[in-house]
Amino acid sequence: MAHYVPILVFALVAVSFPIIALLLAKVVRAGSADPVKSEPYECGVKAPTYALDTRFSIRYYLIAVLFVVFDVETIFLFPWAVVFEKLALFGFIEMVVFLAILLVGYVYAWRRGALEWAGSRVDSTATSSRPRTTSSSTGLAGARCGRCSSASPAAPSR
Repeated sequence: MAHYVPILVFALVAVSFPIIALLLAKVVRAGSADPVKSEPYECGVKAPTYALDTRFSIRYYLIAVLFVVFDVETIFLFPWAVVFEKLALFGFIEMVVFLAILLVGYVYAWRRGALEWAGSRVDSTATSSRPRTTSSSTGLAGARCGRCSSASPAAPSR
């Protein structure tokens, strides 16, 4: 039981230090909170949009997930590097196979265009061989949609 006394002391210090620090900060801080200071800071310009009413592009999530996957895979390199001499040739071959699989996944994601942002890819409909006609002042008459050969119906005149 005497062997656990240092662990108990460490646990008590670890729990009591943040509590004491918070109580000390509460005693030392300046007067009461001003309601204006409790409001969020604004620069004076209304935000054009908020995240709750805007849809994010799926590319954002795709790149985020790919980052997490490749980042987690890279974390496996550190324990391997620590015990590299103990693993000898077997560990080296196993890590080469691991990195090859990781590289194949990276090249696959790259070739599929998953690492490119929205504006950098060439759209296949934009390079269509069908000619597009110019639109009139209404913006709709005679415009081709690019997916079919017929022109869109004329817009009503103003």
